[in-house]
Amino acid sequence: MMRCAELLAPLYDLMCRRVRASFALHADDTPIALLNPRRTAYAWVYVGDQVNPYTVFDLSVGRQQEFPETFLSGYQGFIHADAYAGYNPLYAAGATHVGCWAHARRDFFEAKDSDPARSHEALARIRLLYAVEAEAKAKKLTGTDLAAYRREHAGPVLQSFADWLAQEGPRVLPKSKIGEAVGYAANQWPTLVRYLQDGRLTIDNSPAEQAIRPLAVGRRNWLQIAGDGGLRSAAVPLSIAASAKRHGVNPWLYVRHLLAESAARKPNADFSDLLPDAWTQAGADPLPAPH
Repeated sequence: MMRCAELLAPLYDLMCRRVRASFALHADDTPIALLNPRRTAYAWVYVGDQVNPYTVFDLSVGRQQEFPETFLSGYQGFIHADAYAGYNPLYAAGATHVGCWAHARRDFFEAKDSDPARSHEALARIRLLYAVEAEAKAKKLTGTDLAAYRREHAGPVLQSFADWLAQEGPRVLPKSKIGEAVGYAANQWPTLVRYLQDGRLTIDNSPAEQAIRPLAVGRRNWLQIAGDGGLRSAAVPLSIAASAKRHGVNPWLYVRHLLAESAARKPNADFSDLLPDAWTQAGADPLPAPH
């Protein structure tokens, strides 16, 4: 596996560069167990935009801010992410945070048993925001048309929601579940409304959450990575598999082709023709449809 990762490293590095060239990207992380010595590693996922359609992983020991700061060093675009403070140096250096309505919704959902009236009020308002997104998708709106549609239809909903948060904030206990939900939404409000600015932005961070879900589920089966030396060896094939899945290509045929081609090329060779979208355009076999 380490030798395969070495062979595929130039393609992985190319995909990472392309993701960092995105107008907007999605970021998230999840813990993974390290065995030798026993401690916790983290898998960071970065999902590129439609112009740079690749999903890459970066694995690290610990969850310090230095890891996303290093991976996204110099990035000046939009970052869809939760409120993790580790991204703050990137925002201070010129990147722009786009908040996640799915995360805000999750907080209100978790408060519905202890404060059903306020929670369901907030959930209903958030449901209206997603209804606007569904309507825009049905109309196949993109770019400036999508941004204008959002401002016209979601803008008033957001303004009403902001007024409601300001009204309810002083009435809830800060440490209660509903207090935490209201506080999170209010504190993150500038980032939560940012998706109105551009049709290339999204209402939530679901692309990153969906990309990282296989690790959250899979670690119950493969459980761990042996040690620090396995971090890079895991990041490379995880990235290639996720990007292949994103493009619907046959992963077995794709990886077999990559290994044969990579072994015959020099590290400084051009690997752009091996990117999954280029491979698909070249007439590769698609991923078989599920039965």
